[in-house]
Amino acid sequence: TSLVWPALQKAASVNGQARVVQHSSGARKMVPKLLSEYLGKNGGNLGGDEPGGNFTGARWVRYAQTKLANLGFSLALADKIAAAGPDSASANILSLSAHPGLSATQLQVRNASEDPSMNATYENLMKRAQAVEDGTCGILRAACDTAKDIV
Repeated sequence: TSLVWPALQKAASVNGQARVVQHSSGARKMVPKLLSEYLGKNGGNLGGDEPGGNFTGARWVRYAQTKLANLGFSLALADKIAAAGPDSASANILSLSAHPGLSATQLQVRNASEDPSMNATYENLMKRAQAVEDGTCGILRAACDTAKDIV
């Protein structure tokens, strides 16, 4: 974000507003806090990919950590923008985060196919899932909606 910050400031100056949008998830609530082993460089070792039954195991911990980190980044960036003050070049940059809700994506399909213990859970979840296209609406709104109540 720091590398594109001058471009965001210019866009906010020219267009009246610019945005940084993060994709979060309710899955962030599966972990109580960010764990240090997920915060540093690790040479591509993401912490295992073995499936875990019913939203457990390294795969789900990693997923929850990324979504919690995205939300934390959004909030920290919003605080940084606010601290710069209303007259700063960053004042019209918004830091937003969106949770798309349960969407019928390949995430659940993959878990159900690799872990038979997920089959019953998967079938029940997918009855309530929205279409992928509908799942994009929150992120698209955060990125594009010009309504004043977006924040």
